[in-house]
Parts: sequence; C-alpha cells; structure tokens
Amino acid sequence: MACGRDLTRCCASAAEEAGPDEDALLALIHRWTDEASRAGSSITRVCLAYEAGRDGFWLARWLRAHDIETHVIHSASVSVSREHRRAKTDRLDTELLKRTLLGWLRGERGHCSMAAIPSTQEEDARRPNREREKLVGDRTRIINRIKAILIRFGIRTYKPTLRKAEERLEALRTAEGVPLLENTRAELRRDLARLRMVQEQIKEIEQQRLRDLEAASSAKTGCHAMVRLIARVVGIGVETAS
Repeated sequence: MACGRDLTRCCASAAEEAGPDEDALLALIHRWTDEASRAGSSITRVCLAYEAGRDGFWLARWLRAHDIETHVIHSASVSVSREHRRAKTDRLDTELLKRTLLGWLRGERGHCSMAAIPSTQEEDARRPNREREKLVGDRTRIINRIKAILIRFGIRTYKPTLRKAEERLEALRTAEGVPLLENTRAELRRDLARLRMVQEQIKEIEQQRLRDLEAASSAKTGCHAMVRLIARVVGIGVETAS
C-alpha cells in the first residue's frame, strides 16, 4: 500500500472533502491513487478501515462491492495511550487508526480486532432478536414504573403482568383504605396499555420466529439451521441459540 502524499493528512481531510457522500469518498480514493501513480508510486493494494459505530457496515459492503478492500475496527480493541486520552482531535484519531491498521496488516498482534462484516441478509436475520431484547427491556421499565407509583401509596401486592390487571386496578386501595385518585389511575391505565402492547409484540416476534424455524426445518445451511442445531443442546433454548 503506497501513497504519494502524506497519508495522515490525506485521511484526516477525507471526511471534510467527501462528507457523508459515499460516491465522493470513492472518487477521493481514486483521485489519491491516480496522484500517487503520476508521482511514480506503484499502487498494488488499496486498503481502507474505519471504526465500528452507529452507521454499521453498509459502507464497508458498498466499498467492497466497488473493489475497495475495507475493514471495520472494533473501537474497544484499539489501545489508546494516556496522551491520546487527554487530547482528542481528528488528526490524532487518524494517526492512531493509521498505525493500528498498518500494524494489523503486518500481522502484528495486539493492535486491534476487526469486526466480521455481515451481509444484509445476516443483519436482517438479527433484527427480530434485537427487537425482542429491546421490548423486554421496555417491559421491565414499564413494570418497574407501575410498581414505583403504587409503592408511594403503600400498595405492594399488585402484579401488572396478570391477565386481569386492569380490572384489579379499579379495586386497589391505598394504605389509608381509599381508592386511587383519578390522575394516578389514568396514568396507570396508560402504562398498562403500553405494557399490553409490548407483550403482544414480544409474543408476535416469538411466534414468527418459531414459524420461520419450522419452515426452515429441512434446510442444512443458513442462520435458522444453525439456531435449530444449537437449540438441541440441553439447557439451551431458542432465545440463547438465536
């Protein structure tokens, strides 16, 4: 990998020149390659890397589809010196990533670890499990919020997850033996409605996943086949396997 210009300065300015436009980024890479060739450098390999983040892997897939070797670096795997912990600029970050990538390409251990770049089909297969995890967290937060409201009135035995929880709400009495006031009951009814919707969505995801696994029962490869295989192990259910 060679470049006729200062690599750090080139990379640090790439975001400013290309912005969020992937076509502009590709044009910038080709421009640098042409400039290096005209300067007499022999370009045998073009390699690009960036830190994993919110944007995920779409850019890596897009660049690979345009014959650009691309890697995604696990952010937590990059060792940062104390000096870099205090000072943080685009130039310092670019220098660090450049050294990290070059060390990794040379096969030196301990520089970083690269993320496996999934296909769009593999990412799509992960969506139900990730959505379910989020919904389970939402369910826990709603239940805790309901219990926190009721504990202020001395009510400790109410279970929001019961089938007749909404009916039981009207019969609740505070520690003083009086019914809950209207605003409190209205808030609890809204929370119970949210809880019911979240539980229905969790159930829908779980049922769809079971249907997908049944439909793929004859498949020998693919993510569903792997889930079915792992789920056969004693003590491992569909949730853990997926």
